[in-house]
Amino acid sequence: QAEPRIALVIGLPIMDYGNQMHTPERIYIVSLSVVQESAALLCLGLVQPWGEVVPGWLPFIGGTRVRPMAAVVPALTGAAILCVLWTVAIARMPFVGFYDSFDGTFDTILVTACYLPLLAWGPLLAAVALDYRRRRS
Repeated sequence: QAEPRIALVIGLPIMDYGNQMHTPERIYIVSLSVVQESAALLCLGLVQPWGEVVPGWLPFIGGTRVRPMAAVVPALTGAAILCVLWTVAIARMPFVGFYDSFDGTFDTILVTACYLPLLAWGPLLAAVALDYRRRRS
């Protein structure tokens, strides 16, 4: 999702209002992309070796062990937020005009099928976080 946002910010004609955005909107969109990609990268730390020992090339903290709760608490918090966020967002889709721009039933079913896997993101992150806790304790 970050790529279309960045394309929108630099003014590529992917949406009708791309060139009408003001600087604060552009900063918000880029910041949202950076936060999203950073969170995804940190999720990998729950299953990669660098999630247990900080890589040595990082100044000051390189080579130190990661405290398990320093990874588990943010991961479980994020999992809870994702569960609520995507459940509410997907449940609201029919009621907020989300489907208005689609032509027919097939388009509606296809878009819904593309968004439904987001419901699994929170529970899967929670499962990985709990497994990380089990392995590290």
